[in-house]
This record gives sequence, C-alpha cells and structure tokens, in this order.
Amino acid sequence: MRVITVKSQKGISFLNFILFLSVFGLLAVTAMKMAPSYLEFNSIKQAVEAVASESGSKNLSNSEIRKRLDKRFNVNYVNSIKGRDVRIVKTGSRKDLLVNYEVRKPLFYNVSVIMLFQHSAEMK
Repeated sequence: MRVITVKSQKGISFLNFILFLSVFGLLAVTAMKMAPSYLEFNSIKQAVEAVASESGSKNLSNSEIRKRLDKRFNVNYVNSIKGRDVRIVKTGSRKDLLVNYEVRKPLFYNVSVIMLFQHSAEMK
C-alpha cells in the first residue's frame, strides 16, 4: 500500500481557487458592462452605412441626412448618439459621414471603463 503525503498531492489550493474565481468574476462583469456598447456601435455602423449607400444620398442636404440617421437610430434603439452628432464632411465631390464618440460605463465605486468608437462611410 502506498502512503500519500502532502508533498505528493497535486491540485489547486482553496486560496488559489478563490483568487481564480475573483479574477474570472471581474472579467465577466467587465464584459457584461461593455457588450451592450459594442452591440450599439454595430447598430450605429449599420445605420451610417445604410444612409451612406442610399442612391442619391450625396445630393441630400445635411439636415435631411441627419433626419434619416435619426430615424434609423430610433428604430435600432441607439441612445449614445443622435444624427446631430454625426459629422458630414465634404471634400471636393466626395461626401463622408464620420462617427466619433466615447462611452463611459461605471464598473464599481470610482472605476469606469471608457470606450472610444470611430467609423466613417463615403456617401454614394
């Protein structure tokens, strides 16, 4: 019969297990707080691309472009930005829609996550 000593036992200690759970929990909470912002940014990109790819959108006035963006943002429940926050840049015969914004999400106490989002689309 073989005697098992403490030195020959393998595995993780209780303290290491608790440390692992706390690190994993912190990462999970951070991911859960950040995921909605990334999903919203995906909706913003789709809305900007849709408005930019509409035929004749290059000839629309800036206010009409912003109205169309607002309609798409409302349908997709976008709350971070409005149509007035999208920059419309005209260089020569080219017209671009530029989105540049940041989102701050509090994690706990005085610790927050800051996410910066940027996207541009050329109008057709």
